[in-house]
Amino acid sequence: MFDSAIAPKDLIWFAMADRPVLAGNDAFSGDSAFLFERLHAYEETMSKPHITGEDLINAGLQPGENFSEILGYAHKLRLAGIDKETAMKQVLAYARK
Repeated sequence: MFDSAIAPKDLIWFAMADRPVLAGNDAFSGDSAFLFERLHAYEETMSKPHITGEDLINAGLQPGENFSEILGYAHKLRLAGIDKETAMKQVLAYARK
């Protein structure tokens, strides 16, 4: 969910503030420490070098109707923690099939 959020940290704050009507005044019972650890891991992953559209163009690909699909595949590899060099090989193989 962090990946599709404009402000990922806000998702955690929202989860802590949101509770069913029937919960009344009960405090948040989720594991906020775990959620913040996951956010940190996500932010760390996103800060690493990754494949951009410019990288793909420099590798010889031309923007076209499948370009966003190829970039989406590159993004999935990024989220999986695949380093940029390895991901570039996989993305180029994916683009050529």
